[in-house]
Order: sequence, then structure tokens, then C-alpha cells
Amino acid sequence: MSLAAVAEGLGSNIITYWDEGKKEVKKILVLPGDYELTCVLKLGVPGMEVTPPKRRPEFNWLHKNKF
Repeated sequence: MSLAAVAEGLGSNIITYWDEGKKEVKKILVLPGDYELTCVLKLGVPGMEVTPPKRRPEFNWLHKNKF
């Protein structure tokens, strides 16, 4: 879903909640008691122009028998 959102020009972010935050989110989303909240996928329109990160030339990360 995240890749599809980016392809449509949307921004996305996967977040997790723990302990009290998880309980609050379950209450806000009105999840039934037997459902377990794993993560939340946020989708939205980016607030500014987003440029993809610059990529390294292919295989410049590869070091064979040396640093």
C-alpha cells in the first residue's frame, strides 16, 4: 500500500504504538477487543516537494578483501 501511495504522489509512513499509546489508538479507532493493533499506515499529501535521495553508483559499496 505504501508503494502504491507513493506511485500516486502521496506520502506514507508506517508507525507503531506501544503500551498506553497503543491503548489510546485502539480506543480512537474503536477496534474490537479481540483485534491486535500491529501498526498504522499514515497516508497524505506531501506538504512540500519531495526529492528522492541520491543513489550511490552501483557496487561502490562492495569491498572485496579490503576496507
